[in-house]
Amino acid sequence: MPPMKIEPLEFLAYQVTGQEGVYRVCLEENDFFGHCSCAHFAYRVQPALNRGERPWPCKHLVLARMTAWSEIAPLLAKHWNKQK
Repeated sequence: MPPMKIEPLEFLAYQVTGQEGVYRVCLEENDFFGHCSCAHFAYRVQPALNRGERPWPCKHLVLARMTAWSEIAPLLAKHWNKQK
């Protein structure tokens, strides 16, 4: 199930495997790297960001980025085509 947009850059992402769960994803946080409320993000991704690294994001963040991009890309294309 794709993430559900609740704000322009915030989503609710559902757990991908087995157990039920919903995670809040904000694409604006961490200088637009994003933030997720899942355990993987809290214990692996955020500590790496705090050390100044650019870690691989959690799957919920990846899905939210893909969902946002599917809305943003057509708007950018439309804007660029108007400028030609």
